[in-house]
Amino acid sequence: MDPKNIAGRTSELARKLKDVAVAEQREMADELVTLLIEYWDLHPHSAMEMLQAVTLRLPLSLAHVQVATVVDAWKQKPNYAPTAGGNADHCYLEALILSDNLDREDPQWYASVLPRYLQYGLTRDFAAMPDGEKRLNIVRTLADSIGHRGG
Repeated sequence: MDPKNIAGRTSELARKLKDVAVAEQREMADELVTLLIEYWDLHPHSAMEMLQAVTLRLPLSLAHVQVATVVDAWKQKPNYAPTAGGNADHCYLEALILSDNLDREDPQWYASVLPRYLQYGLTRDFAAMPDGEKRLNIVRTLADSIGHRGG
């Protein structure tokens, strides 16, 4: 795909995810995996933000597979690092957490970002996202594991 179209198509599909049935989300997720993998080469920061946006709109089971596939592909890229997205690191971390894929990243890296993420992560409207209760429990468990208080 033409690099100019990757960002636009990714944004378009991400917006549509919340308005379609799960079967259609699965089809869209397949295309989004390809787009998000390519997006890394254009702008890692934006790729991390889009991975987060997509994750928030997919059911946990579908997000789990999608994020795992994208992250595994990103890790094969010569310029991959969890810090490559600059201050989008909390977006990337949220995608990993809310897709139940935290184990795919270096614990030392995510430990350094987790307290900052929890400042807003615990205040999200989990009821508005698919599998919100499960996701809230994942975030609360992480917060408890580091003794984080408040949101």
